[in-house]
Amino acid sequence: MVDTVHPGGELSAEAEIVPLRRQKERFTAFAFAGNDLLIETDLDGNIRYVAGGARKLLGGDVNDAGDRISDLVVPDDIAVVDEAFYRLTRFNRMDRVVIRLKRVNGTAIHARLAGLYSPDLKGKFYFGLAMASAPVPASMVARGIFEMPDRLSADDFLSLADERVMQAAQMEEAVELTLIDMDQAPLTAAFNAEQMDTFEKGVEGMLRAWGVDSISVAKLAPGRYGLIHQKGIVPEDWTARIRASMDKDLPEVALDVAVNTVPLDPNQSSQERRGGLGRLLARFVQAGRQVFGAAAPGQDQAAHAKKASWRPRQADFSAG
Repeated sequence: MVDTVHPGGELSAEAEIVPLRRQKERFTAFAFAGNDLLIETDLDGNIRYVAGGARKLLGGDVNDAGDRISDLVVPDDIAVVDEAFYRLTRFNRMDRVVIRLKRVNGTAIHARLAGLYSPDLKGKFYFGLAMASAPVPASMVARGIFEMPDRLSADDFLSLADERVMQAAQMEEAVELTLIDMDQAPLTAAFNAEQMDTFEKGVEGMLRAWGVDSISVAKLAPGRYGLIHQKGIVPEDWTARIRASMDKDLPEVALDVAVNTVPLDPNQSSQERRGGLGRLLARFVQAGRQVFGAAAPGQDQAAHAKKASWRPRQADFSAG
């Protein structure tokens, strides 16, 4: 049974009375981001406690939507939620990323998901959900695009990167660009078209959990991705995280991943930054990891490639 507190703080009839200390702990977590809804889960994603306005977001009670937090989101966003647990165990906090919630009436809405975790919480994870409009970059709105496409084009990703740098600078933060190149040969040999689509959606969902605002991800070419993320906030082992994102029903496959991280300089003019990034992305689309060895002036182009042969699993929080 899930504990539930409705707006106004009154316990529902089915809720358990919990000690005041636990209540204070939960609402302290709830206050950290001003969310519409707080969800407490265990490491497996089982919902243990809910506070706030579930009906506003879900159109009904959480109990009507499911027993696990992944039950609340559309299928393509399950990988985002699953990876959020790993990110929280690594960095203890996750700023808001955009996901799509399933409403009880069968529709879906955009919401922002934030997370909080500490080893002191003894296995409890706190997630905050807030209503959100589709997070369309200003450069796309200017062209009359008001809904996020399933995948960003290279041009839109370039515009988004420029916007993210300026936004981060205003907050006195820093962002980086990570380019990921996966060798397609073993993937195309192992997967049919449907399986490849499933694999790519899992990878993109995993990447969204690390990206700024979750939409700072683009598939630039088959097996080649760009990710804009907070400086230093990335997995230790990309191969392990890609493995963890995969559907358990996909066949065994050997994976060859090369990764390159580039700082994004807020002191450059927008024109300089867009010009340099545009050239880098164009070369990456054409040549993939071959561009990683040629560092641009002032850029840290430390690249690494890792290989592994394994059978995929749905959850793996020990690696990375």
